[in-house]
Parts: sequence; structure tokens; C-alpha cells
Amino acid sequence: MPSLSDKLKSLGVKVGAQNIPAPPARITYSIEHVIPGRFLNTPAGGIYVVEEVYPPEFTYGDILLRGSAPLHTLLEWAGYGSRTGEEEQGMGLSLLSPSQFA
Repeated sequence: MPSLSDKLKSLGVKVGAQNIPAPPARITYSIEHVIPGRFLNTPAGGIYVVEEVYPPEFTYGDILLRGSAPLHTLLEWAGYGSRTGEEEQGMGLSLLSPSQFA
């Protein structure tokens, strides 16, 4: 009766890592070929930015993307205190950074 080792050898099983063919080379794609966007340099290093613009009436499930809060409330929430209407139209918004909303 053949041993287990003989049966495995007859099936092509080899002991050890000898004569094992290398796996086929993987095809790689750079991110800019997969999804459209652009590279930007930031103080923290380079990043790849993908932007999608949605109209104000766009909903995600049951929620509208458009905020319902007045602008002065958003400025207070972002840490700019209470601003006058003139400041809201001018420098108040220019001081906002996306990192403040993260």
C-alpha cells in the first residue's frame, strides 16, 4: 500500500519551497488613472483631491445637504464668534477652513 507521501507526490505536491513558479506580475494602476482628480501640495505633504459638487437640493437619504442654519450661526459654530452682516459677507467666510468642520 502506498504511503501518504507517495500519494501526495503522485498528485504533484512538493515538499518545501523549491521549484515553485513565481506568481504572475500584478498590473498596477496609479490613482489618477482610476478616478479623476488632481494632486495638491500642502504643508503636510502632497495629497490627491477628488471633488464632487452637488446642487443645494440634493438629498442623501432623507437629509438635504444644504444647511438650514443662518450664516452667523455657522460662523459662531466654526469659532468666529458673533459677526455683523457686513463681516459675514466679507472676511468671515474667507477665514473658514475645511479642517474646522472635521
